[in-house]
Amino acid sequence: MDLNHFHLQVKDMQKTKSFYESYFEFKEIFSNDNRVYLLNRKGFTLGLDKTERPDPLPAWFHFGFGVDSEIELRSLFQRMGVNGAAMQGGLNVADDPMNFYCEDPDGKTIEVYFKAGSEGSSGP
Repeated sequence: MDLNHFHLQVKDMQKTKSFYESYFEFKEIFSNDNRVYLLNRKGFTLGLDKTERPDPLPAWFHFGFGVDSEIELRSLFQRMGVNGAAMQGGLNVADDPMNFYCEDPDGKTIEVYFKAGSEGSSGP
């Protein structure tokens, strides 16, 4: 059994949609005035619901995206930094999994990771 979708409340639909499309390879599959569904290459659906004041998530809460290689992890970290994405600390390559944390446009924490020995497989 796999987790296959997730919904987030967002304040700026276009900015958040662009963030997930640009950095995490999502593509729009449905939209109306208040909702967008995005799909990634592995079949995961991300729903974005527009609201003026998104409900806060607990401070400890985060979700993660696995990448297929250390090169991809380093490249995404650099690209996000250059483009001004909100980063939480630096790139951690000393641990397994290697990772970094960032925030989406609404301040939701995202972990991006690569597990050594899983080259070509972004699973945990």
